[in-house]
Amino acid sequence: MDDQYYKAHRHPNTMNTYSKKENTKLIRRCTKRRSTRIADFIKKADKENLAPNFALTVVWHALATAGDRHEGHILGMQPQQRQEHFFRKMRILAQRLRFKTAYVWVRSIGARMGEHLHIGLHWRHSAFVDLIKLMEATLGSDVDHEAKSRAQFYGRSQCRGWEIKQILSGLSGTFRWGEYLASQRIKHDDISNGRRMGFSNL
Repeated sequence: MDDQYYKAHRHPNTMNTYSKKENTKLIRRCTKRRSTRIADFIKKADKENLAPNFALTVVWHALATAGDRHEGHILGMQPQQRQEHFFRKMRILAQRLRFKTAYVWVRSIGARMGEHLHIGLHWRHSAFVDLIKLMEATLGSDVDHEAKSRAQFYGRSQCRGWEIKQILSGLSGTFRWGEYLASQRIKHDDISNGRRMGFSNL
């Protein structure tokens, strides 16, 4: 497998027996560990000229309930299977275009968004259109050509099920996105056992 997975260690029944205050402490400790691991990954990736330069979000519920969808999309797969398939498609595309990609990801469960995926992605700017086409095909929803952003490289689907934007302000912007990824458990007050984080190989 090309991704390195990380999951916080805890007994299956732990989160059901702890008080809300104890849960909050566990979430904050987990967030701090994740923040450190993500920052370390960014530093190592930067040394290889592979620091994430794009921020990508995938909202599975929005994609699944969208109207018209492309044939061949991955939405009918099991959650982990479709995620791995999506990453594999990106790696294959980058390889075909003769460059290396790298990424860090966090899978979150929110009250409003449901299950969604945040990614810090290294991608060649000249291949941005190729990536958009890949997301349209695999995630099933067309790009919204009317969407606007101050970022030069930006795209989102018509159903708002996926969004990708260039990370601005160089490496400092990448570290800020990394902090955002690490903070997802606090943001969503998520105590589920399904939250996971992972990194591509460098």
